[in-house]
Amino acid sequence: MDGATLYFAILVPLAIIILLALFFYRLFNKNMNRDEQERIKMRMFDELKQKAEFREARIISVRPEGQTGTNPSNRYVNLRFEIKDSSGKFIMMSARWYVDTYYLSQLQPDSMIQVKVLDEYVFPVTDEARIYPD
Repeated sequence: MDGATLYFAILVPLAIIILLALFFYRLFNKNMNRDEQERIKMRMFDELKQKAEFREARIISVRPEGQTGTNPSNRYVNLRFEIKDSSGKFIMMSARWYVDTYYLSQLQPDSMIQVKVLDEYVFPVTDEARIYPD
């Protein structure tokens, strides 16, 4: 076995394996950091939801987004609400929720639902939906 054969038979595949391992490690690390940032935002929203107060809201519009390939039973929904504040004025607010498709069928325009409101955030009360960070 001469030097060129050894080079192509052992060292080139070894270098390819090492480069692929580095590529997938960086890709996994980047996705893991993104997931961790999203978990931090979700924890923050859970803490804000505990401080929010219950309000009655009328749904003005429901605009569901397309299904994701990762979880077809849930969808992102852009909602617009009309909520009466403590002074008696009606305020128009919008939210983006991650909703179970069965619960999505219950979200119809001109229907009244119970929500929790804190500042500009409108939180769902039910477990089938959650507010999604933008």
